[in-house]
This record gives sequence, structure tokens and C-alpha cells, in this order.
Amino acid sequence: MKILLTAFTPFDGEKINPALEAMKLVKDRLGNLEVVK
Repeated sequence: MKILLTAFTPFDGEKINPALEAMKLVKDRLGNLEVVK
């Protein structure tokens, strides 16, 4: 089974998007699940 994670580029003048940074920390596999980024 696969899980899809998405995030957007920073917006509203921000330099960093916290959701994107959090997504980068998620491993490519969570148990028997494949994480698609």
C-alpha cells in the first residue's frame, strides 16, 4: 500500500514552509507502507 504526501512551496513571502520541512523528515517506508513524496 502507498501513502501520498504533498506539500507546497513557501507562500505569502515566507522563506520556509513548515509542512514541506516536516515532509522531508518522513522516511520512504513506514512499516509495510511505501511513502510517495
